[in-house]
Parts: sequence; C-alpha cells; structure tokens
Amino acid sequence: ELLRGVLVVLFFAYFFYRSVWAILFMLPVGVAFVWWEHKKRMQEEELFFLEQFKECILSVAASLRAGYAVENAFLESMGDMRMMYGENCEMLKHLRVIEQGLQNNETLENLLFVLAKRKENKDVLEFAEVFAIAKRSSGNVTDTIVIYSGIISQKLEGTQEIRTVLAAKRLEQKVMNVT
Repeated sequence: ELLRGVLVVLFFAYFFYRSVWAILFMLPVGVAFVWWEHKKRMQEEELFFLEQFKECILSVAASLRAGYAVENAFLESMGDMRMMYGENCEMLKHLRVIEQGLQNNETLENLLFVLAKRKENKDVLEFAEVFAIAKRSSGNVTDTIVIYSGIISQKLEGTQEIRTVLAAKRLEQKVMNVT
C-alpha cells in the first residue's frame, strides 16, 4: 500500500506540476490514499470473515442435526471450512484455537467470547452471547444457530446490495461526466 501511495504522489506531482518540489506538497495526498486503501482492505477482510463465520455456524448446525454434540460440531466444521476456503482461511485458524481450548478443558462459550474479543466483531460477540444463553438455559441450540446464521446472511446480503447500488451510481456518474 505504501508503494502504491508513493507512486500516486510521484505520478500526480510529475503529471500536473512537472516538478520534484511538488512531491513535498503532494505527500498529504499520498498519506490519505494509503489510509483510504488500508481502510477499504480492512472492510473487505471483515466482510469476508463474516461470510466464513456464517458458513461455519451453518456447518455446525448441520452437524448438530446429524446428532453431534455442540463441541464436536464445531470441530467437525473445520473440514468444511478447509474444503470451502482452503487450509489458510482465517476462520479455520480460529477453529484450531477453539480445538486447542477444548482439549485444555475450556468451555466452548468462553472460547467463542475469546474469538469475539480477538476479532473485535460485534456479530461474533452477539452470536457468542446468544449461544451461551441458549446452552445454559437448555434451549434448542440448533435452531438458535440456524436463526442467527440467517440474520448474518441478511446483513451480508444488505451490505452487498448497498455496495452494488453504489458501484452502479459511480459508473453512472462517470458516464455522465464523459458526455
């Protein structure tokens, strides 16, 4: 990102001013560009993680319907994550931490709260809270997980729809600027 920012500054400084001194005045533009690119990349990574998380809890729900215990269902979802997203996906790394915690006799609820704190994601935190309440109150954990995955799916679809509409409006604006 930093290299791209430097290249943007060099390009604009030379293209518009044909001066090396303009680079000094264009540095704030480069810094803003790097910051904007970093923010954009972080948002995309967050959405991709949320998609992985949704698929993970759907896999957990399917395993629960097949008769697995909740802890084993989370461990079983590791295979699905590996198959869908590859060996190096972020959710698989978090599931490995959960697996280690379960081997050390930590509770699944606590491990989900640790995941939520580590990711600083409010959706994961809400899931951990709902999951903990459902498990403690002997509620239907499977239905709870399915309902919550539906909520995450709706959120992701809404975000994607907003991004699509914004991209269409930007393209429309560019076409109007050309004419």
